[in-house]
Amino acid sequence: MKNKTKEIGAEVIVRNGTCSAGGMFITETLYTAVIEKINAKSVRVRFEHIKIMRTGNTSELITDRKATGAASFPFWKEVNGRVLYKNSHFGILEF
Repeated sequence: MKNKTKEIGAEVIVRNGTCSAGGMFITETLYTAVIEKINAKSVRVRFEHIKIMRTGNTSELITDRKATGAASFPFWKEVNGRVLYKNSHFGILEF
C-alpha cells in the first residue's frame, strides 16, 4: 500500500530502518497509522499496527502486532514531487 491521500482518516505507512553499505535494509520497521490532524507544517498520526522485519539472505519477521500511541511528523523536504515528513524516532512518512 502506498500513501495516496493526505486527508484525515486516511491510512498511511511510516517507514524506519537501518541500511547496509549497499543500500538494502538490514532491519525495517513499518508502522500502519491513521491521519488524525493535518496542518501546513506537520501531520499527526495514530498508530494501529507495527511490523519489524530483518532482511538479507533470508527475510525474517521479528514482530507483527498491534501498536498504540500517536506522533507528529513535521515537514522535512520535497523530492521529485514527493512530500516527506520526518519524525526522529519513528521514521519517514511519504505522500
